[in-house]
Amino acid sequence: MKAEVVINPATPVSVIEPVLAIVNQVLVMTVDPGLGEQVFLQETLAKN
Repeated sequence: MKAEVVINPATPVSVIEPVLAIVNQVLVMTVDPGLGEQVFLQETLAKN
């Protein structure tokens, strides 16, 4: 079984640090959820 975590753009990576050892993938959303036709948030690329 594989486990993945998805975080919103504003969520600090430190929030998911406790589970990083047990997940296979982390996805950082590049838009704020809930609205359509949003602009890509370039600053999310720095969360790697």
